[in-house]
Amino acid sequence: MSTPERNRFEDPARDAAQLLVRLAFVVLFVGVPLAAILSRRSIFVLMPIGTALILAAAALDMPGGALSRVRELLLNPVAICISAFLLWAGISLLWTPFAAPASERYVKTMGTIVLATFAAGLLPTRTKTSNLYLVPIGIILGAMATTAMVVIEPEGLRGPGDVEGSVIDRSALGLSLLLWPALGAISARERWIYGGAVAVAVSITAIAVWTPGGMLGIALGALAAVTAMSNPQRAGRIWGGLFAALIVLAPALVEGLYQVRADRILGQSAAAHQLQIWAVQLHDEGLRLVTGHGFDTFARSISSGYLSAQTPRSILFEIWFELGVLGAISLALLVVRIFQEAGSHPSSIAAFHVGGLVCVAVIALTGESTVQLWWITLVSLAGIAFAGAARAQYRSERPGVVIERGRPAAMA
Repeated sequence: MSTPERNRFEDPARDAAQLLVRLAFVVLFVGVPLAAILSRRSIFVLMPIGTALILAAAALDMPGGALSRVRELLLNPVAICISAFLLWAGISLLWTPFAAPASERYVKTMGTIVLATFAAGLLPTRTKTSNLYLVPIGIILGAMATTAMVVIEPEGLRGPGDVEGSVIDRSALGLSLLLWPALGAISARERWIYGGAVAVAVSITAIAVWTPGGMLGIALGALAAVTAMSNPQRAGRIWGGLFAALIVLAPALVEGLYQVRADRILGQSAAAHQLQIWAVQLHDEGLRLVTGHGFDTFARSISSGYLSAQTPRSILFEIWFELGVLGAISLALLVVRIFQEAGSHPSSIAAFHVGGLVCVAVIALTGESTVQLWWITLVSLAGIAFAGAARAQYRSERPGVVIERGRPAAMA
C-alpha cells in the first residue's frame, strides 16, 4: 500500500498566507474601485490595509527566507531609482518655503511608495487564478458604479470643474490606470472576450465622465500596447526613452517654442499663456533650475499667488519647478528603468504593462493630475496589480514524467 504524499493543505502558515493575499486583493482591487466613487479619502484607508495584508502574508510564507527576498527587492534597479528620486526630494525640503506641510506630505508620499514597492516585490511567486480575476471583476464593478453615478450625479460628487475636487473624475482616472493590469491579468489566462468587455466598460466610463486626459491616455496606451505586441523589450526602450527625453529636455523645448514666437501663433489660447508663463519662469530661475524650489511648492505657490492660476499643470513643469534638473534627471532614469522592466515581462502581459505606463505618463503630462498623494497612491495600486499579473504566468515547460510502479510521477 502506497503512502499518500503530504499535500499543500497540511501547511497552516501557507494556508493563512494565501487567505491574507486573497483578502488583500479584495480590499485593493474590488474595495478601492467601488469606494472611490463615495469618498476621496477611501483609497488612503484601504491602500495601507491591503498592503499590510500582503506583507503579513509574506512574513508567514516567504520561500527562500525573508532576508534574501528583501535584499533582492532592495537591489532591484527600479527600487534603486525610486530611492534616488525620493532622496533628492527629501534633500530639497532643506530649502522649501513650506517646510512643515511639505515634510508631512513627503513622509506620507514616501510611506505610500515604500509600502507599495514592498507589497509588489513580496507577493507570492505564483498568483492564484482566483485572486487574479479579482482585478478585472473590481474594474467592471467600479466602471458600472461610476457610470451610474454620472447619470444620477448626486450633489457633492462633482467639484468645480477640477479633478482635485471631483470624486467621479478621480474614480474615472483610477479605472483608466487599473484597466491595464486588469488586461494583463486576463491575458495571462487568454480570456480575450472578457478583456474586451473590461476595456469597453472603462472606455465608456471615461467618455461618460469626460476626462480628456484619461481618454487620451487610454488611446495612446492602446497604441503603445499594439507596438509592444511583437517586441515588448524594444517597445519598452523606445517609449521609455521618449518620455525620459521629454522630461529632461522640456525647458529647452519651451525656450525653443518661445524664441520662434509660438505663443503668438497660438493666439489667446490657454496653451499660449502657459508657454509664456513657463518661458518667463525659466528666464528668472537662475540657480533654481538646478535645485528647484523644493518639494511640495508647486500647488502651494499657486494657492499663495506666487504662481499664476494659469501656470501649466503638467508634471513636466512641476518636476522642474520643485526639484530642478537633478530631480528631472532622477525621474527620467526611473522612467527608463520602469519601461525596460515592463518590456522584460512575459510577452503575454508585457504589452499591456507598456501600455499602462504610457497611459500613466500621458495623464500626468496633460495635467489632469499632478504629483498629488491620491495620484501617487493610484499609480502604486496599479503597480501592485501588475506585479500580481506578472506572477500568474503558465510554466514555460512542464515537468517531465516517469512511470514508477505503474503510476506516473513528476521528475525531480
